Amino acid sequence: MPTTAYTTATKGQCVRLRLTYDGEHLRIEVWDPIPTPPVMGTPALDDESGRGLPIVQALSVGCGWFWSETGPDVPQGSKGKVVWARVMVGAS
Repeated sequence: MPTTAYTTATKGQCVRLRLTYDGEHLRIEVWDPIPTPPVMGTPALDDESGRGLPIVQALSVGCGWFWSETGPDVPQGSKGKVVWARVMVGAS
């Protein structure tokens, strides 16, 4: 998720990562200023990109995105989106 945000952002744009842990799940949030929603791809076998969201969806117990006026540690008034995933940590 951070790699996609970083490679999509233009030079000088801010990308932020926040990790929170509640004792059972790790929540990963990535904020970026890109004004388009994430798109779930269906890459061909020889494509070099497009697998990120399917992998996140397969490995997480929940994931999604939302529009945000401010992201994790982003100055107020910065518009963008947050892509998030919750991953179970430890034995189940």
